[in-house]
Amino acid sequence: MLTDNPTSAATLNSFAQKYIANNNLVKLMHVKEDGQMFSFHMRKGSNDKKVRDLVMLINGSGDNDDKDTVFLIISGDIEVKPRYQKLTKT
Repeated sequence: MLTDNPTSAATLNSFAQKYIANNNLVKLMHVKEDGQMFSFHMRKGSNDKKVRDLVMLINGSGDNDDKDTVFLIISGDIEVKPRYQKLTKT
């Protein structure tokens, strides 16, 4: 989901936060860049090498006309290679 409308952005952010909390997702990392907050969350998959859900939330309060709010969910039984796991440990 994507929006640049401030009212819709607040609704989308609220929905995303509830989805993250209700599904017990674990925060992998968050980054603030140009006034926008990027956060990545996940839920474990069928084993330690797999992820069931990967969620990205971008809160759109950017300084450079990047005011879009984005909520992205990738679902499946996604295998995470060891090289990608290293990225989440920083």
